[in-house]
Amino acid sequence: MMRKIKERTSTVLPHFLNNAITADSIPSYNAGVIGGNDLEFIKEYCNHAFQFIEKNSLRNPNPKETGVNHNILFEQVLFAALVKEKGRRVTTVLDHSIGDNKYSYAEFCDFYRFENTDLMHIIGGHKKNHRVCELLERILLNKYPEYYSKIIDLFKDSHKRIGKKYVSDNSYHDYHTFLEDLSLQWEKIDNEELLNLEKMSTHYFKFIQEKERKKLRYKLQSNPYLEIYEDSKEWPKETKELIRSKINSEFKSDRFDIACIPTLLNKGYKEVLIDDLSYNILVMLETELTFNSLLDKLDLYIDNANDKPTDWAVDRAVEYLLYHKLIYVTGESSNY
Repeated sequence: MMRKIKERTSTVLPHFLNNAITADSIPSYNAGVIGGNDLEFIKEYCNHAFQFIEKNSLRNPNPKETGVNHNILFEQVLFAALVKEKGRRVTTVLDHSIGDNKYSYAEFCDFYRFENTDLMHIIGGHKKNHRVCELLERILLNKYPEYYSKIIDLFKDSHKRIGKKYVSDNSYHDYHTFLEDLSLQWEKIDNEELLNLEKMSTHYFKFIQEKERKKLRYKLQSNPYLEIYEDSKEWPKETKELIRSKINSEFKSDRFDIACIPTLLNKGYKEVLIDDLSYNILVMLETELTFNSLLDKLDLYIDNANDKPTDWAVDRAVEYLLYHKLIYVTGESSNY
């Protein structure tokens, strides 16, 4: 590229840039991460870059000169040349230099190493590598869903199944932030305490097998760390479908809240979709109740006879909450 520029007499270059590209080794700073507090120098650099663009008519959508990536010249080479001209010191992210076309997939673009590296940068020809781009997409969806959503929204017409709508309005982002905040809080919980809660979650088998009359004496209570995300009912259909496929694809209703609890194993937390009946049961069991008292409260809380849940529906909801560790059997009352 630089050879072509050298051969052309029509390209207008400041003297220090011309000196740089005629040297045996052409200096360059990759501009993937760039910034600083020397604002005077940064402004001068920007002014030189814009002058280069204007003097060489690079705003023309149909330039006479093709086959040259001028961006690298006025972004990266110009920056390095001006640094040398002005005697400035630059702190770099990497502590070593990378030769032209020496930026390897393993060092910069292996997204399987994402969690164990300080810098990922799709550089040069790697930008055309389909595998690299697809892995970047997955990282964005998993780690930075708000950016993923914005990018998809910019090109929504390119996606047949999405069309004009996608997970937008920051709905998924808000939930993701809610979950991240909870995870940070829950990291402070002692493993022994979580193990004890795991043990408590095994105490309900006998309750499930009891006759209806005998069930009434069992005491129930919500998980002490239970948190419920309640804004999901207002999400667009596309967001609900995404969340449902992620958490529980067998959950049929579009109307749900998301219950979250810390766990000892796996990713450190558990997400559970809950319907309105389960939500009401969880709220009532913030205070320990016998199963009989819970049934009485549900009966009083729901005035409309047509909306009252059947015994079968309550049993099913309670089993669902016990199975997912959102509530526990804490003992038996002696009053029955």
